[in-house]
Amino acid sequence: MVLRFSDRAFTVATSTNPAVRFARTRIAPALIPVVLASRFVRASAFRTVSQLGITYRNSPLSVEGPRPSRSGPRPGDRLPDAPLPGTGDASTLHRLTSTPGWHLLLCGPSAAWPAGDTARFARGYLTVHWLTEPDAVGEAPTSAAQALRRLGFGTGASGVLLVRPDGHIGYRAGGTDLTGLFAYLDRWLGS
Repeated sequence: MVLRFSDRAFTVATSTNPAVRFARTRIAPALIPVVLASRFVRASAFRTVSQLGITYRNSPLSVEGPRPSRSGPRPGDRLPDAPLPGTGDASTLHRLTSTPGWHLLLCGPSAAWPAGDTARFARGYLTVHWLTEPDAVGEAPTSAAQALRRLGFGTGASGVLLVRPDGHIGYRAGGTDLTGLFAYLDRWLGS
């Protein structure tokens, strides 16, 4: 779709056909402001031009693991952004995952993911991030609470999201079993 749109836009912009030139120079300047007056059309045009609406859900690189969340982004979707206040330079999910490489988000209660257990993820191309929430009722919410809800992990739910270097989700699963994640990493990135 992106290639077709770019090709057609280039063809119209460079055409020497008198009818196309007339439409491009006389009709389009009067018609475009009328068409773009609609908020829906502007939003659709923005998603198309910025390529934010692109999804890779049907790609073999997009894998749904066991017990996935019923809400939140699915494999192949672009990782949504959410604030992470109090985390310094990584103040949003997009900033947290902006360095080159793959990013693994371990989501849920802090007891589900022992922070010191990083040996399992000793892969040079993979950066691990813990997005945790309080374990006990009544504890103050952490800075990751809003991001966890945006990712589809409600209170007490845990899971993993693997973010590809292009910012899209490659693997998603619920719970703390990482067998499927390691199979995905071995298949696509080698051991």
